[in-house]
Amino acid sequence: MVLSSSPKRTGFTLVELLVVIAIIGILIALLLPAVQAAREAARRSQCTNNLKQLALAMHNYHDTYKALPPAALVLDSNNPNYDCHSWYSFTLPFIEQQPLFDTITFNTIVGNNNNSDLRGTLLNAHVCPSDVPHIVQEDSNATWRVQRTNYVVNLGNTDYGHQNKGTLTGRAGPFRLNEKSMMASIHDGTSNTLMFSEVIVPKDTGWGGWYGVPMYGGGSGFTAYTSPNSLGPDEMARKCYSDLGAPDRGICNTNAGGDHASVVNQVVTPRSFHPGGVNVSLCDGSVRFVSETVDLAAWRAASTASGKESETLP
Repeated sequence: MVLSSSPKRTGFTLVELLVVIAIIGILIALLLPAVQAAREAARRSQCTNNLKQLALAMHNYHDTYKALPPAALVLDSNNPNYDCHSWYSFTLPFIEQQPLFDTITFNTIVGNNNNSDLRGTLLNAHVCPSDVPHIVQEDSNATWRVQRTNYVVNLGNTDYGHQNKGTLTGRAGPFRLNEKSMMASIHDGTSNTLMFSEVIVPKDTGWGGWYGVPMYGGGSGFTAYTSPNSLGPDEMARKCYSDLGAPDRGICNTNAGGDHASVVNQVVTPRSFHPGGVNVSLCDGSVRFVSETVDLAAWRAASTASGKESETLP
Protein backbone atom coordinates (compact mmCIF):
# COMPACT_ATOMS: atom_id res chain seq x y z
CA MET A 1 0.00 0.00 0.00
CA VAL A 2 1.30 3.40 -0.96
CA LEU A 3 1.22 5.96 1.82
CA SER A 4 0.34 9.51 0.82
CA SER A 5 2.87 12.15 1.90
CA SER A 6 1.77 15.26 3.73
CA PRO A 7 1.50 18.44 1.57
CA LYS A 8 4.61 20.68 1.47
CA ARG A 9 4.27 23.80 3.62
CA THR A 10 4.51 27.05 1.59
CA GLY A 11 3.77 29.80 4.14
CA PHE A 12 5.21 31.30 7.35
CA THR A 13 4.25 30.29 10.83
CA LEU A 14 3.11 33.00 13.20
CA VAL A 15 6.35 32.71 15.14
CA GLU A 16 8.46 33.20 12.00
CA LEU A 17 6.41 36.21 10.99
CA LEU A 18 6.87 37.81 14.41
CA VAL A 19 10.62 37.19 14.25
CA VAL A 20 10.84 38.90 10.84
CA ILE A 21 8.83 41.87 12.10
CA ALA A 22 11.08 42.15 15.15
CA ILE A 23 14.21 42.08 12.98
CA ILE A 24 12.80 44.81 10.72
CA GLY A 25 11.95 46.91 13.79
CA ILE A 26 15.48 46.55 15.15
CA LEU A 27 16.96 47.57 11.79
CA ILE A 28 14.73 50.64 11.63
CA ALA A 29 15.70 51.57 15.20
CA LEU A 30 19.37 51.28 14.26
CA LEU A 31 19.06 53.20 11.01
CA LEU A 32 16.78 56.05 12.17
CA PRO A 33 19.38 57.87 14.31
CA ALA A 34 21.86 57.62 11.44
CA VAL A 35 19.31 59.11 9.03
CA GLN A 36 18.48 61.90 11.48
CA ALA A 37 22.19 62.61 12.03
CA ALA A 38 22.76 62.77 8.26
CA ARG A 39 19.89 65.22 7.87
CA GLU A 40 21.19 67.42 10.69
CA ALA A 41 24.67 67.32 9.16
CA ALA A 42 23.17 68.62 5.92
CA ARG A 43 21.27 71.36 7.76
CA ARG A 44 24.36 72.37 9.70
CA SER A 45 26.34 72.47 6.48
CA GLN A 46 23.76 74.81 4.94
CA CYS A 47 23.89 77.01 8.04
CA THR A 48 27.68 77.12 7.73
CA ASN A 49 27.35 78.15 4.09
CA ASN A 50 24.90 80.93 5.03
CA LEU A 51 27.33 82.34 7.58
CA LYS A 52 30.14 82.15 5.04
CA GLN A 53 28.08 84.16 2.54
CA LEU A 54 27.18 86.78 5.14
CA ALA A 55 30.82 87.11 6.22
CA LEU A 56 31.85 87.60 2.59
CA ALA A 57 29.09 90.18 2.22
CA MET A 58 30.54 92.08 5.19
CA HIS A 59 33.98 92.02 3.61
CA ASN A 60 32.57 93.30 0.33
CA TYR A 61 30.71 96.06 2.19
CA HIS A 62 33.96 96.99 3.92
CA ASP A 63 35.84 97.03 0.63
CA THR A 64 33.21 99.36 -0.85
CA TYR A 65 32.70 101.76 2.08
CA LYS A 66 36.05 101.31 3.87
CA ALA A 67 34.25 100.41 7.09
CA LEU A 68 31.87 97.85 8.58
CA PRO A 69 28.25 98.98 8.87
CA PRO A 70 26.87 99.98 12.27
CA ALA A 71 25.00 97.18 14.00
CA ALA A 72 22.07 99.60 14.20
CA LEU A 73 21.56 103.20 13.14
CA VAL A 74 18.91 105.29 14.90
CA LEU A 75 17.41 108.27 13.14
CA ASP A 76 17.56 110.59 16.16
CA SER A 77 20.29 110.01 18.76
CA ASN A 78 18.47 112.27 21.24
CA ASN A 79 15.31 110.16 20.99
CA PRO A 80 16.52 106.71 19.89
CA ASN A 81 14.06 104.29 18.32
CA TYR A 82 15.59 100.84 17.88
CA ASP A 83 12.94 99.73 15.43
CA CYS A 84 15.50 101.36 13.14
CA HIS A 85 17.48 99.73 10.33
CA SER A 86 20.44 97.49 11.07
CA TRP A 87 23.35 95.87 9.27
CA TYR A 88 20.73 93.52 7.79
CA SER A 89 19.41 96.23 5.48
CA PHE A 90 22.76 97.81 4.68
CA THR A 91 24.30 94.55 3.40
CA LEU A 92 21.44 93.41 1.14
CA PRO A 93 23.16 94.46 -2.13
CA PHE A 94 26.10 92.25 -1.20
CA ILE A 95 23.98 89.08 -1.02
CA GLU A 96 22.38 89.72 -4.43
CA GLN A 97 19.33 91.49 -3.00
CA GLN A 98 19.65 94.87 -4.72
CA PRO A 99 15.95 94.91 -5.80
CA LEU A 100 14.83 94.46 -2.18
CA PHE A 101 17.35 97.09 -1.03
CA ASP A 102 15.88 99.53 -3.54
CA THR A 103 12.43 99.24 -1.91
CA ILE A 104 13.70 100.44 1.48
CA THR A 105 12.96 103.88 2.88
CA PHE A 106 15.93 104.51 5.15
CA ASN A 107 14.75 107.79 6.66
CA THR A 108 12.01 105.99 8.59
CA ILE A 109 11.83 102.96 10.86
CA VAL A 110 11.58 99.37 9.63
CA GLY A 111 8.00 99.23 10.88
CA ASN A 112 6.86 102.00 8.55
CA ASN A 113 4.42 100.89 5.84
CA ASN A 114 6.96 101.95 3.21
CA ASN A 115 9.18 99.09 4.40
CA SER A 116 6.57 96.33 4.28
CA ASP A 117 8.46 94.52 1.48
CA LEU A 118 11.58 94.37 3.64
CA ARG A 119 9.68 93.08 6.67
CA GLY A 120 7.70 90.52 4.70
CA THR A 121 10.50 88.95 2.65
CA LEU A 122 12.13 85.85 4.12
CA LEU A 123 15.65 85.42 2.76
CA ASN A 124 17.05 81.88 2.87
CA ALA A 125 20.56 83.28 3.41
CA HIS A 126 19.41 84.53 6.82
CA VAL A 127 17.67 81.33 7.96
CA CYS A 128 19.20 78.34 9.73
CA PRO A 129 17.39 75.23 8.41
CA SER A 130 17.72 73.48 11.78
CA ASP A 131 15.40 76.06 13.37
CA VAL A 132 11.84 75.05 12.54
CA PRO A 133 9.05 76.00 12.50
CA HIS A 134 9.81 79.55 11.39
CA ILE A 135 7.12 81.73 12.96
CA VAL A 136 6.43 85.20 11.55
CA GLN A 137 6.19 87.84 14.27
CA GLU A 138 2.76 89.50 14.46
CA ASP A 139 1.66 87.85 11.22
CA SER A 140 -1.87 89.24 11.52
CA ASN A 141 -0.73 92.85 11.98
CA ALA A 142 0.07 94.49 8.64
CA THR A 143 1.94 97.36 10.31
CA TRP A 144 4.32 95.29 12.43
CA ARG A 145 4.39 91.92 10.66
CA VAL A 146 8.06 90.95 10.30
CA GLN A 147 10.12 87.92 9.36
CA ARG A 148 12.33 86.53 12.09
CA THR A 149 15.81 85.37 11.10
CA ASN A 150 18.75 83.66 12.76
CA TYR A 151 22.04 85.47 12.20
CA VAL A 152 23.33 88.30 14.39
CA VAL A 153 26.56 90.30 14.64
CA ASN A 154 29.04 90.44 17.50
CA LEU A 155 28.56 93.36 19.90
CA GLY A 156 31.16 92.46 22.51
CA ASN A 157 31.63 90.65 25.79
CA THR A 158 28.97 92.17 28.06
CA ASP A 159 25.95 93.95 26.58
CA TYR A 160 24.93 95.92 23.49
CA GLY A 161 26.64 99.03 24.85
CA HIS A 162 29.78 97.08 25.94
CA GLN A 163 29.42 98.52 29.44
CA ASN A 164 31.11 97.06 32.51
CA LYS A 165 29.04 94.25 33.97
CA GLY A 166 29.83 93.11 37.49
CA THR A 167 33.57 92.59 37.66
CA LEU A 168 33.88 92.15 33.89
CA THR A 169 35.25 95.11 31.94
CA GLY A 170 33.04 95.77 28.94
CA ARG A 171 34.79 95.70 25.57
CA ALA A 172 33.31 96.25 22.13
CA GLY A 173 33.19 93.74 19.35
CA PRO A 174 33.77 94.61 15.69
CA PHE A 175 30.23 96.08 15.48
CA ARG A 176 28.76 98.95 17.49
CA LEU A 177 25.43 100.73 17.77
CA ASN A 178 25.27 103.90 15.66
CA GLU A 179 28.94 103.73 14.79
CA LYS A 180 30.98 102.29 11.95
CA SER A 181 34.28 100.54 12.57
CA MET A 182 37.14 99.34 10.41
CA MET A 183 38.82 95.96 10.08
CA ALA A 184 42.09 97.68 10.96
CA SER A 185 40.67 98.41 14.42
CA ILE A 186 40.40 94.67 15.18
CA HIS A 187 43.73 94.56 17.00
CA ASP A 188 43.15 91.05 18.36
CA GLY A 189 43.28 89.75 14.80
CA THR A 190 40.46 88.93 12.39
CA SER A 191 41.08 85.18 12.80
CA ASN A 192 40.57 85.49 16.57
CA THR A 193 37.47 87.70 16.58
CA LEU A 194 33.85 86.66 16.14
CA MET A 195 31.78 88.33 13.43
CA PHE A 196 28.46 86.43 13.30
CA SER A 197 26.68 83.81 15.32
CA GLU A 198 23.12 82.53 15.45
CA VAL A 199 20.02 82.79 17.63
CA ILE A 200 16.85 80.72 17.77
CA VAL A 201 13.81 82.57 16.49
CA PRO A 202 10.98 82.78 19.04
CA LYS A 203 7.85 80.75 18.38
CA ASP A 204 5.55 83.46 19.78
CA THR A 205 2.90 84.34 17.22
CA GLY A 206 2.51 87.86 18.61
CA TRP A 207 5.10 90.45 19.51
CA GLY A 208 7.98 88.59 21.13
CA GLY A 209 10.39 91.50 21.44
CA TRP A 210 13.55 92.14 19.43
CA TYR A 211 15.24 88.77 20.03
CA GLY A 212 15.33 86.89 16.73
CA VAL A 213 14.51 89.95 14.58
CA PRO A 214 17.95 91.17 13.39
CA MET A 215 16.53 93.53 10.75
CA TYR A 216 15.49 95.72 13.71
CA GLY A 217 18.34 97.56 15.39
CA GLY A 218 17.13 96.27 18.76
CA GLY A 219 17.72 92.68 17.68
CA SER A 220 20.81 93.15 15.55
CA GLY A 221 23.49 91.50 17.66
CA PHE A 222 24.63 88.97 20.21
CA THR A 223 26.86 89.30 23.25
CA ALA A 224 29.33 86.83 24.75
CA TYR A 225 28.50 87.45 28.40
CA THR A 226 26.93 83.98 28.54
CA SER A 227 28.16 80.84 26.80
CA PRO A 228 26.50 79.44 23.64
CA ASN A 229 23.20 77.60 24.15
CA SER A 230 23.12 78.55 27.84
CA LEU A 231 19.81 79.33 29.50
CA GLY A 232 21.10 82.88 29.88
CA PRO A 233 19.18 84.67 31.06
CA ASP A 234 18.79 87.05 28.14
CA GLU A 235 18.25 90.60 29.33
CA MET A 236 16.02 92.39 26.87
CA ALA A 237 14.54 95.87 26.68
CA ARG A 238 10.78 96.41 26.59
CA LYS A 239 9.62 92.85 25.83
CA CYS A 240 10.69 89.22 26.25
CA TYR A 241 10.03 86.19 24.12
CA SER A 242 8.01 83.47 25.84
CA ASP A 243 8.78 80.44 23.66
CA LEU A 244 11.97 79.35 21.88
CA GLY A 245 10.51 76.02 20.87
CA ALA A 246 12.05 73.98 23.70
CA PRO A 247 11.94 74.50 27.48
CA ASP A 248 15.70 74.12 27.91
CA ARG A 249 16.73 76.72 25.32
CA GLY A 250 16.55 80.05 27.08
CA ILE A 251 15.25 82.28 29.86
CA CYS A 252 14.45 85.93 29.30
CA ASN A 253 13.84 88.92 31.53
CA THR A 254 13.35 92.62 30.87
CA ASN A 255 16.08 93.76 33.25
CA ALA A 256 17.62 95.80 30.43
CA GLY A 257 14.86 98.38 30.81
CA GLY A 258 11.50 99.48 29.53
CA ASP A 259 12.32 101.93 26.74
CA HIS A 260 14.24 102.11 23.47
CA ALA A 261 17.26 103.76 25.05
CA SER A 262 17.69 100.66 27.24
CA VAL A 263 18.83 98.62 24.24
CA VAL A 264 22.43 99.36 25.30
CA ASN A 265 21.83 97.12 28.35
CA GLN A 266 20.69 94.06 26.40
CA VAL A 267 22.41 90.69 26.85
CA VAL A 268 21.68 88.26 24.00
CA THR A 269 22.92 84.67 24.05
CA PRO A 270 23.76 82.83 20.80
CA ARG A 271 21.72 79.65 20.48
CA SER A 272 20.89 76.99 17.92
CA PHE A 273 19.24 73.61 17.50
CA HIS A 274 22.53 72.09 16.34
CA PRO A 275 23.47 69.45 18.91
CA GLY A 276 26.23 70.64 21.19
CA GLY A 277 26.87 74.23 20.13
CA VAL A 278 26.51 77.02 17.58
CA ASN A 279 28.01 78.02 14.26
CA VAL A 280 30.02 81.23 14.11
CA SER A 281 31.91 83.15 11.48
CA LEU A 282 35.11 84.99 12.30
CA CYS A 283 36.22 88.34 10.96
CA ASP A 284 38.63 86.69 8.53
CA GLY A 285 35.63 85.10 6.78
CA SER A 286 36.14 81.59 8.14
CA VAL A 287 33.31 79.62 9.73
CA ARG A 288 33.53 77.14 12.58
CA PHE A 289 31.45 75.30 15.16
CA VAL A 290 31.83 76.37 18.81
CA SER A 291 30.89 73.93 21.53
CA GLU A 292 28.42 74.98 24.20
CA THR A 293 31.00 73.78 26.75
CA VAL A 294 33.63 76.22 25.50
CA ASP A 295 35.65 77.96 28.20
CA LEU A 296 33.71 81.14 29.01
CA ALA A 297 36.85 83.28 29.25
CA ALA A 298 37.92 82.16 25.76
CA TRP A 299 34.42 82.78 24.39
CA ARG A 300 34.36 86.29 25.82
CA ALA A 301 37.89 86.96 24.56
CA ALA A 302 36.85 85.99 21.03
CA SER A 303 34.07 88.59 21.14
CA THR A 304 36.32 91.59 21.78
CA ALA A 305 38.01 93.42 18.92
CA SER A 306 40.88 94.88 20.93
CA GLY A 307 40.84 93.22 24.33
CA LYS A 308 44.37 91.78 24.01
CA GLU A 309 43.30 88.70 25.98
CA SER A 310 45.54 85.64 26.09
CA GLU A 311 42.69 83.13 25.75
CA THR A 312 41.67 81.85 22.31
CA LEU A 313 38.97 79.54 21.05
CA PRO A 314 40.07 75.89 20.88
